Amino acid sequence: MKFKQPGPLSRRSRVLRSVLVLGVLAGNLLPDIGGVSLSLLSIILVAPVIVYEVLRFFPRVHPVLLIVPIFGLFALHVLYISPTSAYGEDKLERWLTSTLVTALCACLLRDRRTLYTFAVTWLWVAVALALLAAAGYGGGRVTLFDSNPIWFGRMIAVGAVIAVWLWWQRVVRPWLILLALAVLAVGLIVSGSRGPVLATIVGIVVLTLLTGTGRAWKAILVVCGGFVAILVVQNLPIFQESRFATLLETEATASLRDVYWNLTIPIIAEYPSGVGFGNWSFYAGNPRHLWPHNLFLEVFAELGVAAGLFLLLAVVVIMLKLAVTSRKRPTTLLVLGLLAVETVHVSVSGDLNGRTFWFMLTLGVLYATNTVLDALPPDRSDGKGSRLQVESAHN
Repeated sequence: MKFKQPGPLSRRSRVLRSVLVLGVLAGNLLPDIGGVSLSLLSIILVAPVIVYEVLRFFPRVHPVLLIVPIFGLFALHVLYISPTSAYGEDKLERWLTSTLVTALCACLLRDRRTLYTFAVTWLWVAVALALLAAAGYGGGRVTLFDSNPIWFGRMIAVGAVIAVWLWWQRVVRPWLILLALAVLAVGLIVSGSRGPVLATIVGIVVLTLLTGTGRAWKAILVVCGGFVAILVVQNLPIFQESRFATLLETEATASLRDVYWNLTIPIIAEYPSGVGFGNWSFYAGNPRHLWPHNLFLEVFAELGVAAGLFLLLAVVVIMLKLAVTSRKRPTTLLVLGLLAVETVHVSVSGDLNGRTFWFMLTLGVLYATNTVLDALPPDRSDGKGSRLQVESAHN
């Protein structure tokens, strides 16, 4: 098989790949097709495209393949302790199939322009979902198409960070971004998920601290926006039944997660080699849930201290590498912001198969190793030139 040297994708390819990857990551939030999850259908469709993309780089080894042995090494823990439940067996199977394929999807965003297309696609889908959720809100927590409200909140959080990044880079008109942020804020509130709110704050802070210019006024704008959001939530009658009405009260911060995390620490201390896939619940005394609602603690407890330290070190090193180059490469800053958002997500409610986290982590690896090609969109702001154009000029 002979291929031409890989180059930047065409407009059609950028759009098709962005839609396909978004289907993999967020398909569970949309209605099933013929009784089959859209996410599963997207995974089936995306697998051959991943193979094609990897082969395009032959005889070079595509850096995305570095992820495969890591997944394999984690899975080898079953040789030490096997899963003792159907949940554990299913968890291992998903780790080696859907989660691995999702991580490999990162290679489909071949160039920086494709990341831009993907980000815009995610944003407008998130806005549409937020509008649908707001239209059907009647108090409590929204369940859009019977999906998990936490997954919905995560989708909205990523969309909000993307919106702020587009604003900071001046590639979309400010009034459109403000309108999108207002809709997304309502979506976060009706989701009733406080973890995504924290993740949104962290992601926006990362973008603001590492932005190239105007850091002071952007920070002031973020603080003022947060203050206004708190006032709106606490005073508008429609939000009085939401979980955010008492967000700042002490008792609202108490969580079952604290109990799970406290149960996990002794397990790690007593079983430093791990207790096996899906076995946390048994060693924790069979609590209400089957996972500790923290991916990192889960890896430490089930796969061992060595695996947990490796994962923590990988996340820190990738984030530092992205931070170093983010000021000259705005698209790298977006990847860092999205990875920060997903890291918070899986730290407060995720499990080992938090697929979007592994996708963002793999995308971070590709940007940290400078694998993505340099191709950026034209400026669409006020004709004065966006930082995206400046990035393109540096290349």
